[in-house]
Amino acid sequence: MSRKTFSDYKKNIDNDIRTIIHYGVNVACYKFPFLQTILDYASQDITHIKREELAKPFVEKIIKHMKKNPFQGNSEIIRNGTMLKNVKNFIDGKINMERLLLVTEKEGFKDVVRALPIVGHTQIIELYKDEMRTNKQIILTDNLLKFAKNKNLVNLLSLGTDTRWDLQQRSWETKNHPETLIEYNEQSGDLFEWRFNNRHNITSSKPTLINYQGDVCFYCRKSVSLENCEVEHFIPLDLAKRYFERKNKKLKYNLNNIGNLVNACEECNGPNGKWHLYTPSKEYWYELHARNEQICNSDKPLEKTIQSNLGMTSEERHQKLVKLKELCNEFSMQDWKPKKTYGELHYYRNE
Repeated sequence: MSRKTFSDYKKNIDNDIRTIIHYGVNVACYKFPFLQTILDYASQDITHIKREELAKPFVEKIIKHMKKNPFQGNSEIIRNGTMLKNVKNFIDGKINMERLLLVTEKEGFKDVVRALPIVGHTQIIELYKDEMRTNKQIILTDNLLKFAKNKNLVNLLSLGTDTRWDLQQRSWETKNHPETLIEYNEQSGDLFEWRFNNRHNITSSKPTLINYQGDVCFYCRKSVSLENCEVEHFIPLDLAKRYFERKNKKLKYNLNNIGNLVNACEECNGPNGKWHLYTPSKEYWYELHARNEQICNSDKPLEKTIQSNLGMTSEERHQKLVKLKELCNEFSMQDWKPKKTYGELHYYRNE
């Protein structure tokens, strides 16, 4: 399978925004709070935003993340640069907010305004007109303002950006804490890793999954929000139980890893839907494989977990899913698909 971005599968503003967050180059954290800030203003139908108006919400988001994780850039040089060093000084009580805002206005937007919409060497979307040099402002486009009227989708994109930021800072942290496999906590809904025999939460699972399947149920494609969707095991956990009962040994696949998790609506995940007794029909297995490839292409901390469970190459991962599908059939798990669908699958039939 070729390496495709979200925009390559379907060109719209939602996929374009997710593409710049997942495929754009990040040497520092600035793209994440800048995108969230302009989404906040767009949802308020504000078009002209002065630099000083951008500064406070922008830097407050950096403060929040730096308090969780000091690794907000890919090198010591970046992390000790003027902007991030002053954020740390504020957290440590060495400077006040007034001083930090002055620094943010001067240093915070030097590159990010130009760089945000660029992937590779191409600007894939115009979210705003850049007038920083002439009028110290940006002007949001009509397309972004129209898009922002969908409050649920904007909220999900902002939360998804936050989880992407969590994962990116974890990637920057690996020199101090080498990567370990990321697991799923069913009780809290968090993705976590083990450090020195303690659980270390990385980020929330639902927004992470929404990054890769949009604001819809993985199966029926009905629109969902964080409140009315559930994290669902694509291959039922029952498979491991049946395998052990028949083979008297553990299944060599962790069903609780990110590569086997999807967001589903309450109906598809309930007793009248797929639940824990069935396995999805073949087109959904392709959808899962393509979704997992997107994760491998864009999220380093999650890539290692998927590779560990499914294989190092795309072909190995595909063949592992084929074998798991055969195993589900062997253990009498019937194929299932939703009775009604509300849209096309994101990846299937788009190759």
